Order: sequence, then structure tokens, then C-alpha cells
Amino acid sequence: MSLPSGTAKLWYNFLQIAIEQKLPINWEIYRAWGTADEISSTRFNTWWKSRGKALFDAASEPAASTSIVSKTDTAVTVVIPLGIPLDDIKKQVSDIVLASRTKRRIGKGAVKFTTTGQVNYSTLAQYKRFLEIDFSSKFQGKTIEQKTKALVDQYAKLQEVGKKQRGTLRNQGKNAVANKFSNRDPATFDKKALGGISPKRVSRWRLSAKHLLLNVSEGVFPGSGYYGQRLNERLAERLDKIGLEAIGDVKAAKGGKKKRVRRSAKVGIADFTLSGDVSV
Repeated sequence: MSLPSGTAKLWYNFLQIAIEQKLPINWEIYRAWGTADEISSTRFNTWWKSRGKALFDAASEPAASTSIVSKTDTAVTVVIPLGIPLDDIKKQVSDIVLASRTKRRIGKGAVKFTTTGQVNYSTLAQYKRFLEIDFSSKFQGKTIEQKTKALVDQYAKLQEVGKKQRGTLRNQGKNAVANKFSNRDPATFDKKALGGISPKRVSRWRLSAKHLLLNVSEGVFPGSGYYGQRLNERLAERLDKIGLEAIGDVKAAKGGKKKRVRRSAKVGIADFTLSGDVSV
């Protein structure tokens, strides 16, 4: 099964941000995606048509694989190497079963690139959009509240664009296509009372997003470790391992209604910041 293009786009966009922030990228994994310059300067849709879709659709069996020991008309006995990832095991066993059924065709092999961990598109897209605002020169030195309002305004604009697009599709008689598209309601951010979104909560978005950037830099998406406890301390530890003290401009995280924030030894105030394919 191929990865939805919307999820692939998020992965690609996070990689673009990681390159922009000069994070160390595992190019052994991303070699087939293109060079840093190509990825930075190429829009996702162009990249997807030229090489991305093939990368996520291509069959690529791992070196070790599940093999058949014996087979009867009603059962198949297999050997499963312990070194194979669980997702690959599921895929290989499924292929063996499908191939052994006389009335069913065997499906495609495992995709070359696939997500690891839970993919919550809405949350991951929110983190990505907040990072883009957080790193933008336009918002350097702005408060967390100002950046959050910019995020809410962005979703409001996307909602209006989505309404017009759905209306156009329905006027063309394409109701089924129109019904597939959805937009996040900006009201979920409590625009009328931004005080309801605490600086502490938004700071966790920024921390989570930066963990995601490091995951993508290592070659996985979304991976793990971008949620839970000790986000700031764990981010400092990860950055220390790759020889960095921070990601992003150190003036980016002011604000918080005069609430004092304890600095980290490795990650300064700037780092108190964070897979429905058609959602935006």
C-alpha cells in the first residue's frame, strides 16, 4: 500500500525545514530524494511527479524475508527472521497468504519509504505550520501569543479557500470529490480568547516540532519521542549529540505573559517551542 501523498508532503516539508535550519541530514537514506539544493528549491507537487511517487510506491523487499517451510491446501507454515521490522513481517506474511490463495492476486511489495509511529495528520500539519511561522524572519522577536494568532489566522484563510474550492467542485457536479476535502476549523484554537492557549502549551508544540525535525533528519517520519514528558531536556540531549545548542533564532520565543521560563544548559529560551490525506 502506498503512503498517502498528503502525509508524504508533510515529511517532505519537514525535511525542507531541517535543511533550512542546517541540521545534519542522513543523506544515505535520502539519496534518492535529491540533493539538499534540489529539495530546498523544489515544490512538493513537482518533486512528487518527478521522483517522489515512485519512491513511495516502489516495491522494495528487505534482505531478510519470511519464507515458506511447507504448504498444504489449507495452511502455510513460515519461518520469520527476528531481525525484520514488524511492519515488514506483516506485509510479507500477508503476501504469502495472498499468493497461496488461488483466487487472490498477490499485492505489491513493501514500499521503499513508509512512516513509523502514529500519523495524526492534523497535529503534524499544525506543528509544521507553527515552525514555519516561528522560523520566519517576519516573526523573530514576536511573542508566543502573536505567533499563535498568526497560526490561527492562517487556518482561517485556509478554511475560506477550502470553502471556495468545495463550492467550485459542487458547481461542476463533483460532489463526491468535494466531500473528500476537509479543513481544520480555526475555532479549535479558541481565537476569541487566545489566553485559553497557554504559552506553556504552545511551547510544547514548538518542542515537539523540533523533535520531529530531528527524526526527519535521521530518516524517519514521524518517528517517536516528540511527545510525552521531559521534551526540553531530551531535545537538549539530542542536540548535544550532534553538536548543536539550538534550532532556530534565539529571539524567537519571547512572551508568555511575563511568565519566567527557566533556561536549559543546552537549549535557550528560543527552544521553548514542539502521518485524511486531503486535510489542510
